[in-house]
Amino acid sequence: APAVWSQIFFVKKPTRERLGGTVRMADASPLVELRVAFRGAESRLALPATATARDVIESLSETHGLDRATVKLLVKGKKVAPDASATSLQGTKIIALGTTAAAVADVATRRSDPTLRGFADEHRREQARRLSPGTSHAEPTQHPEYRFCKFVAVTRFAGNTGDGAPHFYDAERLLRSLAGDVAFLMARYKWTVGALAEMDPRDDRLLKKKAAEGDGNCTLLGYNENAGARIYLRLRDEAGRFRPRDEIVQTLLHELCHNAVGPHNAAFYALYAQLRGALLERTKRRARRDDNRVRTLGDAEAAKPVEDVVAREIAREAGNAAISGAERASAAAVANFIVDAAPALDGAAPPGAPESRAAAAAPDRAVLAAAAERRLQQSDPKRDSAGGGSTAVPRPPPTD
Repeated sequence: APAVWSQIFFVKKPTRERLGGTVRMADASPLVELRVAFRGAESRLALPATATARDVIESLSETHGLDRATVKLLVKGKKVAPDASATSLQGTKIIALGTTAAAVADVATRRSDPTLRGFADEHRREQARRLSPGTSHAEPTQHPEYRFCKFVAVTRFAGNTGDGAPHFYDAERLLRSLAGDVAFLMARYKWTVGALAEMDPRDDRLLKKKAAEGDGNCTLLGYNENAGARIYLRLRDEAGRFRPRDEIVQTLLHELCHNAVGPHNAAFYALYAQLRGALLERTKRRARRDDNRVRTLGDAEAAKPVEDVVAREIAREAGNAAISGAERASAAAVANFIVDAAPALDGAAPPGAPESRAAAAAPDRAVLAAAAERRLQQSDPKRDSAGGGSTAVPRPPPTD
């Protein structure tokens, strides 16, 4: 566009005369000539030496019909302060930015589309949905420090696969729900986990890693990366549907134990028994208080003592072909101890005590775990105690 040249003269007692679009102010005081570019057109302003950038803004607003509040002056990419002297701007190219007063008025009179929700509305709707009675349960609050910092779901489950697999939004909601279930344990043991992530059933990278460690003939259900940096859980079966919730809870507790104990030794299974017993006891108390069904136990399991449930789960590990013989021996030792100690603990806890008998036996289990581990270390010196670990079960044989 061709350059537009104009001159504006200011005096102490100006007498304005508009001649052909040029504002002339009669005075013989020294002037400073400034180059100002606005919307591709360059103008030259002649101002008194005592003028400031505020006077430049005033002139541009009057000449181009700009809203003064929107006008900004830039020199070499930096904003010019309103009180900057005109002398300091001489010899530089000033770029002016601004919006016309008519455009500002037009925006002010417009109304937002009522059919479109803003970010604040979406956040309120999501919070209301999570806390509504129609959901499985309200999402509990995590501890501000001892918590899962992030939740990651497999995004390929977008609800359009046609096989009825739950959406990845539902998977993230399930991860948050599981984190809420164990929030009191995270705070009790002061654990902070970087992320709770879903394992893709088709992603075999972790399975190949386990195969390299000698556990190739197994199905990986969970993995703890670097003692709590990330915990992966396999939420779905091969068809993409969610696995039973209680099985996922057991896997999560298993992986949390790897925050403190790396190998599957007696200390590991003793810690698992303590976590599992505390969670089941808490779940039962909440169910009795709220008169609801027990969410993390089947109907047949709900009526059984917590110690029996925990001992049976750990004893099942003693028959797990996906782990070593020493690990199976550790699981059997802890399971037998819980069974033997349970009768001696009857009546030991006062009425209404929050912890179960399995949790009350924690110091004894720790002693047993240390003794059992010493024996296992002597029989198998290659066992290590590094952080991190995984949950694996034997892979079923192929069927025709």
